[in-house]
Amino acid sequence: MPTPTLSRLQQVAIRDVWPTEPQDFTPWLASPENLPLLGEAVGLRLELHSTEQPVGDFRADIVCKTIPGGISSSSRTSSPKPTTPIWARS
Repeated sequence: MPTPTLSRLQQVAIRDVWPTEPQDFTPWLASPENLPLLGEAVGLRLELHSTEQPVGDFRADIVCKTIPGGISSSSRTSSPKPTTPIWARS
């Protein structure tokens, strides 16, 4: 088996990677490649329902259903502290 190539982690400014949250970060996080990793991190199997879903005066960035069970989960990735996700489960 070939030896994997390793790299060093480096700190980057989040806005250099994702300039805007709704157009850049949310689609990246909700992508088929990354949503399962998000679910793994929070201990749920997630199925994407929608992104940028209106909820009253706000928008839920990512709306998912859990598998199995169909319990709705939503994420609002922007908050008073922009790097702190806010999770709501209903």
